[in-house]
Amino acid sequence: ADPLQRAIEELIAPLAGEVSRFWGDSWRKPFDRSVLFGAFTEASFDHVQELDEQGLVDRVLSTSYVATATAGNQRHIETKLRELAAAGPVRLPYVTRALVTRRR
Repeated sequence: ADPLQRAIEELIAPLAGEVSRFWGDSWRKPFDRSVLFGAFTEASFDHVQELDEQGLVDRVLSTSYVATATAGNQRHIETKLRELAAAGPVRLPYVTRALVTRRR
């Protein structure tokens, strides 16, 4: 994973708690067992979000579990994010996976 993304994840992971995340492919199992849907057709799209220091702070603090955190937690995260972006614009790489299936 991207080092910046990993650093951000380490900062905010404790706030996520029991939030469901769909990393990996474990979510596919119910579809694989179902007779209701056909095979998936999949496409991936790469994207990079380039942000200055304030943009990175705004982006991360807007996520639901950070936005609902205590003011103290938000200030801590903001300080760490500013440290991460102090050298100039940062790039956050993303991959969007689009999957389509049809009902049988």
